[in-house]
Amino acid sequence: MTKLKRKLTTAFSADVAGYSRLMCRDEDTTVITLSAYRKILSALIERHQGRVVDAVGDNILAEFGCAVDAVECALSVQAEVSAQNAQLSEDKWMCFRIGINYGQVIEEGGRLYGTGINIAARLQALASTGGVCVSGSVFSRVRDVMTLQYEYLGKFNVKNICKQVEVFRVITKNEENCRDKKYYDRTQSCAFETRA
Repeated sequence: MTKLKRKLTTAFSADVAGYSRLMCRDEDTTVITLSAYRKILSALIERHQGRVVDAVGDNILAEFGCAVDAVECALSVQAEVSAQNAQLSEDKWMCFRIGINYGQVIEEGGRLYGTGINIAARLQALASTGGVCVSGSVFSRVRDVMTLQYEYLGKFNVKNICKQVEVFRVITKNEENCRDKKYYDRTQSCAFETRA
């Protein structure tokens, strides 16, 4: 049996909040916009010493050797996305949620698997629109290095993860720019969506 390669890394998971709503309204524009934003994210990930592992649908998975680089990249992504959104009509804004976790993963053929990746995905789902959530393992590595504000959200039981996950929100102004839940709640049906 081939021995699997295991390593410690910082996993970065980002996806588009309200993606189904955007696709429901205008598939062509959404796909074009997503493609443009994906290029922006990929360039920022590379600039911060990261590597794009996978990009399926509206999700981008990346890894970083350093937790500080991952968090700095996440903040750069949210700031750049906010700047790009300012050039679009509000109903076409594309905002991202980002989750970051430091932990063990399995690497095979350039792809990453395991709990370390799954936790990053769960953190991303817990992040607010335009926001960034990090695990306790990331927080412990960046808190004394980066001058940022954090909010401790508590310990969470998340799907398919055996142990509780400590979750911290990185406080950024970009969350305010995407705060309107009418537009970014993924559970909302576009058939019944109304704009104030």
